[in-house]
Formats: sequence, C-alpha cells, structure tokens
Amino acid sequence: MKMIFDKLHQLYHWLLKWAEHKHNTKALAILSFLEASIFPLPVDPLLLAMGFGKPKRSLYYAFLTTLFSVIGALGGYYIGMQVWQQISGFFFQYVFPEAKFNVVVQSLHGATFVSIFIAGFSPIPFKIFTIAAGVVGAPLPAFVLGAIASRGLRYFILGTLIFFMGDQIRDWIENNFEKLTIAISVAIVLFLALYISLF
Repeated sequence: MKMIFDKLHQLYHWLLKWAEHKHNTKALAILSFLEASIFPLPVDPLLLAMGFGKPKRSLYYAFLTTLFSVIGALGGYYIGMQVWQQISGFFFQYVFPEAKFNVVVQSLHGATFVSIFIAGFSPIPFKIFTIAAGVVGAPLPAFVLGAIASRGLRYFILGTLIFFMGDQIRDWIENNFEKLTIAISVAIVLFLALYISLF
C-alpha cells in the first residue's frame, strides 16, 4: 500500500511540475475539449496543478477549461448526431455497454438540461452524455446551457477556492495526501456502486 501512495505522490508532484510548462494553457484547452468529446480522463488534476502554481490566474484557467469543455461537448454532440451509425458497434464493445447507454439516452428525453447538468459533476465520462445527446437530437439550447452551467460551476468552484486559498489547500493536500487518496477512492467506488444499482 505504501508503494502505491508513493507512486501517486510522485505522479502528483510530476503534474505540479508539468503544470509550469510553457505550453500548459494549450494542453489545458486541448484536454478540456477532448475530455468532453472522446477522452475519458478528467481535466481537474491539471486545472488544480496549474492553479496551485499560479493562484492568481486560477479563475482564467477555470474560464479556459469551461470554454473548451463546452466546445468539446458540442464535438461529442456532433459525433452522436453525424457519425453514430459508423462507430456505435465499436463504442458498445469497447467504451460503454449498450444497455447503460440506452438509460442515458432515455434520461435526455424531456430533461436535457437536468441530465447534462448532473452529468457535468459525475465521475462518469462526460462524453457519454454529450454523444448520447447527439444521438437523440436533444434540444441544442438546453444542451449548451446545461454544459455551460455544470462545467462552469464545477471549474469555477475549484478556481475560486484556489484563487483565495491556493497555498493553504496545497499545504493541506501535502499533509493529508494518503487520507485524501483513500477518501477519493472510496467516494468513486460508492458512486459507481450506486450508479450500477440504479442503471
């Protein structure tokens, strides 16, 4: 167990160091776009790392992340609307089970804004919902507003906390890294268990 924590701690410090790279804002924008359309990894760790490095720019980073996440969501919508027939077989075999995807599709009927808003906060890849919205032809205004509201709130909460308390938060993470890792892992497991039971 200690070896796992050590590796995660090394990864955390590597991310903090990489966040100082001269092309970090480009990487943040690209990852934000991809995460909402085709890529499963969350952008939050990079946003946090860059914010810790320059707390006074954290709100700008939050804006950048929100903007490109919404653009990426439109990319996912386009994939679902235009190329779904060509990729659905691969998607169901390697990305997401068909039965669960159909539940996501049903949630978007008549409740696009609410579904996209909730999806923007869940650990389930956002791309599942953005692609599904395109498949069903969900109302675009409600889709865009849901994406802006959820992603904006999510990332600006992080950005605001870092802007005002960046150093304190970074010190707290350093001092409680193992406890935080365990808490996050337990939360993810509980959420996934709840998700599986509901779907």
